[in-house]
Amino acid sequence: MEWINVKDRLPDENSAFSEFIVMIKDAKYPTLLEYQGREWWADKDGNNYAVAHWMPLPEPPETGNNNDK
Repeated sequence: MEWINVKDRLPDENSAFSEFIVMIKDAKYPTLLEYQGREWWADKDGNNYAVAHWMPLPEPPETGNNNDK
C-alpha cells in the first residue's frame, strides 16, 4: 500500500466514519483515525487532527483453520 497525500485525494464520501492509517502533520509515527468526511479526521474521543497522508487499513489475515494461533 502507498501513502496518499490529502492534497491529492481524500477517501470517498461513502467511507465517512471509517478508520484509516494516517500521518498527522508534523507527527513521527502513523496512527489510526476515523475519516468524518470533508477533510475532517478524528480519534475515538472526538479530537480533530490535521492529516497529511492516509492509507486504507490492510485486509485482516485469513484464519483458514482452527490450528491458527
